[in-house]
Amino acid sequence: MFRKLLALAAFALSFSNVGTASEAEVVTEADLQKDYAEETYQGIVREVDLEASTITVSGWLFKVPMDTPVTVRGSHGALSMLAEGMQVDVSFRQKAEDRLALAIDQLPDNQEVLLH
Repeated sequence: MFRKLLALAAFALSFSNVGTASEAEVVTEADLQKDYAEETYQGIVREVDLEASTITVSGWLFKVPMDTPVTVRGSHGALSMLAEGMQVDVSFRQKAEDRLALAIDQLPDNQEVLLH
């Protein structure tokens, strides 16, 4: 009887809207594959928000999933290593209203950025 009650409670919770905001915002690889083809955008980093896991590049806001590869000065990096003023190339996929970063690569300081 207890197992049936426990299973019923788990089933009911799976349909409830109870949960944290971070649980609702988790982006999976399957989500990244759903909507649109991969695109790229070059620009200058204007803001990095580690708490929201976003980056603003020349006015475009990108959500950055935790597993997004970041390259800084040709080596493996992290979102936290990107700073305002850096030139970057962002590979991304549009998903509804969001731009989801697939990869972020710092460009050399002397490289001309293709501003859109």
